[in-house]
Parts: sequence; C-alpha cells; structure tokens
Amino acid sequence: MTFPVLTVLGLLRLVVALVLAVTPLGEKAAKALGLAGSLLTLVLGAVVVIATATGDVLAEKVAWIRPIGAWWALGPTDGLSATMVALTVILTPIVLGAAWLEGDRIGGVAEGAEPVQRWSAKAFFALVLTVEGLALIAFLATDVFLFFLAFEAILIPMYFLIGGFGGAKRRR
Repeated sequence: MTFPVLTVLGLLRLVVALVLAVTPLGEKAAKALGLAGSLLTLVLGAVVVIATATGDVLAEKVAWIRPIGAWWALGPTDGLSATMVALTVILTPIVLGAAWLEGDRIGGVAEGAEPVQRWSAKAFFALVLTVEGLALIAFLATDVFLFFLAFEAILIPMYFLIGGFGGAKRRR
C-alpha cells in the first residue's frame, strides 16, 4: 500500500483546525500553527498537482459504508480537479497571511455598523482551515456520496465565518 497523500492532504487541515479549536493556544501561537498547517498543505498540494501533471495516477479507494455502497474514494481524475486543488492550497495561505496582517481588525466592527460580539482570530483560522479541508475532500472525491457529504459539510463552517466575520449586513 502506498502513502495516502490525498487523504492526508484533505484531512491535515481538519486536524490542524481541530487542534486550534480545542487547545488553549494564544492568538499568536494559533495564527502560527494555522499558517504552518496551510503551508504544509501547500507543499502536499504541489506534490499532488505535479504528480497529476506528469501522468501519475494518485487514487485511493477504501470501502467506507458497505450497506449503501459508499467508498472513501479520492483521486484527481482530471485537470479540473487538480486545478481546483492548486487554487485552494495556494489561496488559503494568502488568506491566512492577510488575516494575520490585519491583526485586531479580524472580526471587528466596520465603520457605521452596529457593534457585535468580536470573535477571535483563533476561531477564524480554525474555520478557514475547516473549509479548506472539506473543499479539498470535495474536489478530490470520486464517490458521489463522499462528495455530497463534504460539499454539504462546508456550509457549517461557512455559516459561522459569515456570521462571525462577515460585513456589516451579515445578519441578513
């Protein structure tokens, strides 16, 4: 059995997000861990994209829920999914780096907006990493049930990202 690089690519972000969510890290340590996790995923994503471009077939298929015929099946089957993986792993470190530079303004109140509860940057980093991990699984899924679960699961952290860090009219 070969190294499951696609599974690690998808689940690494979710593990880092979970660590950020449950450990009592300070804001700076949480930001550093989140950015380090995103950069590590960037490296793994580059490996996957290069392997796909050179014609290597990276595919994983393990029986997951046998009674309904669901498989944990991942694989960049075409250039479109490899492109989406590349865009995701490149964009997330940029977003997290920009959020780090914003500092105290993350979750702050926009000018002229009503004051709302300020969420922490730690929560922001954990939610962004969760969205990225689920997006990578959705982009790599070759089983429709796995794709459906990952795609729908993205809505949960997106709800909290928009509700906690969205613009002045996010409540609508």
